[in-house]
Amino acid sequence: MTARAMESIVGVLQAREGADEDVVTEMDGLDAMDVDESDTEMADDNAGVIDEELRRKIEEALGSNSNGDDAASESGAEESFDDEQMTVFDDKLAEIFRQKKEQKTWARELKLSFVNFKLRVLDLADVFLTRQGDNALAIQLVAALVDLARTTNKDTRNRAVHERAVSILNGRLTKIPAGFDQTEALKLLEVVHERARRASDQRELEMLAGVAAFIGRAVLESGDVEASARVHELNAESVRDFMGRKASQMQVGFFRAAMAKQRAGLLSGLWTVAADAVAEFGRPQRAVNVYRQVQAYALADSVLATAPRVASELTDTSEFIVLTERVLRESCASLQETLKFAVSEANVNATGRLLIDGARVREIVQTVLQMVRRVAKVDAFRPIVVALKPSSEWTQAVKALEASDKLASPVIRNMCRSLADLSLLAEPKTKAKAKAI
Repeated sequence: MTARAMESIVGVLQAREGADEDVVTEMDGLDAMDVDESDTEMADDNAGVIDEELRRKIEEALGSNSNGDDAASESGAEESFDDEQMTVFDDKLAEIFRQKKEQKTWARELKLSFVNFKLRVLDLADVFLTRQGDNALAIQLVAALVDLARTTNKDTRNRAVHERAVSILNGRLTKIPAGFDQTEALKLLEVVHERARRASDQRELEMLAGVAAFIGRAVLESGDVEASARVHELNAESVRDFMGRKASQMQVGFFRAAMAKQRAGLLSGLWTVAADAVAEFGRPQRAVNVYRQVQAYALADSVLATAPRVASELTDTSEFIVLTERVLRESCASLQETLKFAVSEANVNATGRLLIDGARVREIVQTVLQMVRRVAKVDAFRPIVVALKPSSEWTQAVKALEASDKLASPVIRNMCRSLADLSLLAEPKTKAKAKAI
């Protein structure tokens, strides 16, 4: 596909109702639909003058009674219609409303044609991304689709257009383009991150997550150092927005989408972002609330969940060994500080309620134990777990949790046995021997 053809498709997708003449101009090269120019001019004219024309016709039907002398009106000297005048007036008024109804019907039909027109162009976009998704022009098309999905999100008249655009974005971004404009790609990625932070619902966030993963991988695959650094910066900014702004609609799943689409060798940036997040927001009273604090650990766990893929796809895992050690170290340090805070008097607010209750403590401890077990299962990373020997401060924090009446439950006390010495989680489990009958 040529750049001119792509501009025509994008022009249609960006067109709004009432701009049909521009749409025809954009699609001349594609020969997609014949549109009567006089009809489009009528649409533009009717948009602003229908109500004014209706008022004029009613005034004509009223005749002198409508435009009579003001003084006469004020003095109450207004004439009344006789039967013959009323009959003529009724007929004219009926004709006016009939014309008004026809205009509304024509307007609805025009809007329907506009929707069908866009659906046909979306079919072209679908075919292009399926067959030529690695074309540099794909970035330009994806940007138009993202904008279309946003502008039609709450528009019931364009529901079919919205659903089609979202379907394409969710299902057709499988090929990675090359040779595209890095500036254009980064601009789109910035827009996607910004909209994701203020997503209207979960479905929109998931769609934006897929687009961000697609653009992010394309930029990272290009090897442009500065552009790649900007991708990592945007991820870090979105994590900070999620952790620090209560109204943020960002979720950990947004970053999991990127982890799933990126090659193992490109994951180091996300691992670094996760390590920074758990180091800063995994500690008590750093995130905007306790739920977001828990999510800092969930993000760290998500990156470590990719460790088996990293070990199997890469021959040199030295970079990720260092990153894994840092993620676990920061997670354990934040957990230790959280446990000390949880059992202290500072964990009680003015009303006597716990700031970090037992349920949240259990979530955090469970996540950290899961992270350690994930790493211990990967041969290349198991030595990191073996080196997790407990310090005196760690032992003290775990014992304080186990002895806490407000926080400790049978489940937490059982977890404390594993927390006491995390290095033991690296030892292989022995199968229980079958009892002799």
